Amino acid sequence: MQIFKSNPFLQKSLVSCICFLFLFGCKTDAPPLSMKQMSSILLDLHLAEAYAHHLPKDSMHRGLKNEDTLLYFNAQILKDHKTTQNELQTSLAWYQSRPELLDSIYEQVMNELSVRESKLQQK
Repeated sequence: MQIFKSNPFLQKSLVSCICFLFLFGCKTDAPPLSMKQMSSILLDLHLAEAYAHHLPKDSMHRGLKNEDTLLYFNAQILKDHKTTQNELQTSLAWYQSRPELLDSIYEQVMNELSVRESKLQQK
């Protein structure tokens, strides 16, 4: 202890190290996208895929996915949700390492799909 009291350089170095560890060592383990954002994005992506699947590519290939349309839809969905492909992939990997949270997200997606389906059947 006497060394620290007599040497201001060591004191400053120690304080700097503690501050550095506090600022950069205590990262929160949170995904880039919240569960609500993920469920909304995944819902839109699945709906876009289903829609693109039923669009005719041309008269000879009815029923095949129109990949160009799907790419356009996916890009538009990410833009609408103000996110990037990288953020989506990072978040998806984060949630995949936590299956109970990913299950909750897909449960929200399935619930919303059920609500939408019942509204369509009422019309």
